[in-house]
Amino acid sequence: MARNDLEEAFKGLNNYVNQLQEEYRIDSQYPQFQKDRKLENIKIENIYFLDDEEEGLVLADLYLYGYSFHVNTYHENGEHWKQFKNRAYDEAEIFIEITPSENYEGKFIIRYKDCVFSMELENAKIVENHAELMNKPFYEKRIMFKNEVDVLHTRLKSNVELFRIIDKFISQVSNVVFFEFIIQVGIEYKLEQISDIGKLYFSSSSILREVFANSKLGNEKEVSDYFDNDFSLLVKLIARKFEIDNREIAYYLTYSILRERVIRYFALNWKEQYGEYFNDVESSSLDELIFEYISIDSINPDIVMNASPFTYFLMYHQKFINNDNFIECIEVLSDILDKAKESKELDSFEKKLLTLNEDVSKLSIEDVDMMDGHEFERFVAKLFVRMGYSATVTKGSGDQGVDVIVEKNGRKYGIQAKCLSNAVNNKAIQEVVAGISHYRLDKAIVVTNRYFNSSATELALSNNVVLWDRDVLKEKIEAYY
Repeated sequence: MARNDLEEAFKGLNNYVNQLQEEYRIDSQYPQFQKDRKLENIKIENIYFLDDEEEGLVLADLYLYGYSFHVNTYHENGEHWKQFKNRAYDEAEIFIEITPSENYEGKFIIRYKDCVFSMELENAKIVENHAELMNKPFYEKRIMFKNEVDVLHTRLKSNVELFRIIDKFISQVSNVVFFEFIIQVGIEYKLEQISDIGKLYFSSSSILREVFANSKLGNEKEVSDYFDNDFSLLVKLIARKFEIDNREIAYYLTYSILRERVIRYFALNWKEQYGEYFNDVESSSLDELIFEYISIDSINPDIVMNASPFTYFLMYHQKFINNDNFIECIEVLSDILDKAKESKELDSFEKKLLTLNEDVSKLSIEDVDMMDGHEFERFVAKLFVRMGYSATVTKGSGDQGVDVIVEKNGRKYGIQAKCLSNAVNNKAIQEVVAGISHYRLDKAIVVTNRYFNSSATELALSNNVVLWDRDVLKEKIEAYY
């Protein structure tokens, strides 16, 4: 062998030895990995691994052992390519999430610790079973913790003073905290930062909490203001009042009690406002109740300030499979709601086709756009009369933000009518809110031929004002004209 060849061979051998020494040095820094590597490994072949360096999925084998694992990747010709090691430092809980692949039929996406894989269901189950086995001690601790909190919760169920405090708290906090599901996710993320021992109380998935933590969704300040101030004060009050020294128990007990009471609070509030539309709740199906919901004239079924309390109403009456999980319940409601609205739209379209030749002068939303302010007020009053209400147009000046007052079934609503060429701002909401007490109204509604800007929508939500935008108005015109 030539001298140069020998030098290259020794150089290659030396590099390999150095690499092994470096690997050994790194391995030795992970105590749990030292234990795990002595265990028999579970080998899962012919799967795909998301290689960040290659920015795509590559063919791989996965080796699971204890809390650690490593991945061998391969070129398309089967030649070994790279090895990735995930070394466990201690007995930390393994994060795992399994979802069906959107791009490959029969494949599942596995998020295992900080890695992503694609594999068939049979292999996904093997990974899941391994994670469950390793996570069993953590799960058992959470079960014990939840049992301890539940015992305290049950003991306090008959405490009238506590429920008065909780109900008062709910009434004073912005409804947005309880209505916006992403804020609920944020609250559970904040709880998890205090301690993850109570995760069995969570409605949100770990992925949703991760999305909240890593994405700027615009709700962070609301979540922090509520959690760090209002909620934390409530925790401290309950801890002092019932002599709870354990901080984790105090937080999760308060969360558990509050969540249960929120369902009851908004369910009864909804019943008081709209109970007349739901005469036989117990024997009605979920679909039937949702179809009735979209038929209520005085609300826009799409907006959160209506859909969320209605969800609590349905949860209170045990209409969902999992009646304790608000996030899951409102997702189910949204799916059925979309189908119900589509069915209603088709019914309206069919009716329109059948009556098309009977009324060629039918009013359209474009006709409404041509109206001036006074014409629009009279039109809104006439529309509500066609919907079965009695209606009165208020005097032009000094109307206290209410243009039309309508009544039906003993309930009185004040309407501000805005026929504009651009979006409605929050001034309209402020004006109609001022008229609620003046006219002794049950609810305020703002009707426009346009849309509402974000500040108007937010203010309406916090003041329980119903918003009818262009889409809702168009739907009502098509139904009643």
